[in-house]
Amino acid sequence: MCAIWLGTMRGAGYSGRDERVKIVNNVEDFLREKKEEISIKFYNQVTSDINQYEANNQSIISPVEQLFYIEWYSRWFRADEREMLSYFLLPQYQDKTTEKYKIDFKADILGYLLNTTPDLRLYQKREFPAQPPPSIGVEIDGHAWHEKTKEQVQYHKERERFLVAQGWKLFRFTGSEVYRDAPKCVDELSETVSLIVEEWRRKGE
Repeated sequence: MCAIWLGTMRGAGYSGRDERVKIVNNVEDFLREKKEEISIKFYNQVTSDINQYEANNQSIISPVEQLFYIEWYSRWFRADEREMLSYFLLPQYQDKTTEKYKIDFKADILGYLLNTTPDLRLYQKREFPAQPPPSIGVEIDGHAWHEKTKEQVQYHKERERFLVAQGWKLFRFTGSEVYRDAPKCVDELSETVSLIVEEWRRKGE
């Protein structure tokens, strides 16, 4: 027998002692198989998403953007973590408010609300403000990808001023930050978005 503990045995004949159940070797093999199945499912889903975005001209090109998206997707993939999210992450976002510019990612609050059942019911009951939630953009800056020349620096500064003037709240990370600790970066974004959502909801009370 291996030394992995599942929990406390209870039921008929329970003596009151802490008789925790051990996983025998064949069950441990089964557990490893399930772990592998889940890993393969996650890999297939996240790569399918990235490929689909590429087909829709929303390519997640840079490695740091891919790292950031995969970290966010890992939370959406896990049900316990999904409940703590309050947004979808949409890559290479562009609409009439961004005009010719694309944003690395949009933290899509409204899309999340309209596609999650409990919050959808609240939204339909007008317990949220009639005014849409703030537009939140995520920018991941890497010198190798964004600002190689003075002209590129100027372009990105002009772009940022335009987006802020259009009402976008921009959340910026350096590529080094994402490389070093992508989970921490996604945590920071999620915490900030949650605060913004709560403030927006209070306006509807």
